[in-house]
Amino acid sequence: MAKINQEWRSILRQVKVQELRREIVDVESFFQEALKRKDQVIHRLIAHIESTEDMYANLQQSHMENITRIVGRSLYIITVYI
Repeated sequence: MAKINQEWRSILRQVKVQELRREIVDVESFFQEALKRKDQVIHRLIAHIESTEDMYANLQQSHMENITRIVGRSLYIITVYI
């Protein structure tokens, strides 16, 4: 009886090992897909940041040109009327 129980436990262990190996493959696949999705999100966010930085630089340049033009006009008005 003890030998049968020992063999039965061995069979159950082998079955459990096979189940765990399949589960490991499934979990690995799940995490690989999750990693791939997160990597795609990161790449999209980086592209968005780069685009936003370009827009910011353009707006800052335009702002500085407007300020320079306003200051120039103000100085002209001051020199003409004073």
